[in-house]
Amino acid sequence: IAGAAMLPALAIIPATALGAAADPILAAIELHRKSLAAWLQIYETLDNAEGRASVDHGHRPSRLIIWRDYCIGGSEIDYRREVLLSEPGVDRKQIEHEYLDAKERERANIQAGIEWDNATGIAPLREQSDRASDVADTAATTMATTRPRTPAGAGALVAHVLKDMEIGENEWHGIALATTAAALQSMTVQS
Repeated sequence: IAGAAMLPALAIIPATALGAAADPILAAIELHRKSLAAWLQIYETLDNAEGRASVDHGHRPSRLIIWRDYCIGGSEIDYRREVLLSEPGVDRKQIEHEYLDAKERERANIQAGIEWDNATGIAPLREQSDRASDVADTAATTMATTRPRTPAGAGALVAHVLKDMEIGENEWHGIALATTAAALQSMTVQS
């Protein structure tokens, strides 16, 4: 995330004010906030270290590649292949050849990034950032799939999602909102 240091701090609703003991979603929200804050702090350190290292080593190679005017990487390459193969009259052999080339260029870029990290001494910091990112992602998924048990918990989750959406959209936002909607519907049926 570029400019992670500039991201606004997420507002914290005291769990006791909302009845944390009665609703596990409150603990899940708090865990997500804390893990996200921890990752952003590590990421900021990594970003600053990259900036200092780029003075002597140039910029870190990007893992993204250009394929038919698209700057893409990871699963986007697979998706682009499927889109291209679905076009009428396409030369399937050509697309498959381009796809394999794109995947190979991506692997080379990833390897160049690893080598840059090792040459600059940033590799341990990147590993720490990757681990913290994984923890934050796991906390987000857990939170998004935890059903609020109280209207206050549902409200806290919706407020958390809305606050996070100010930064940008994530897949877990939709999951959390769907989980909240289902929880609220079941709360009304039970009443």
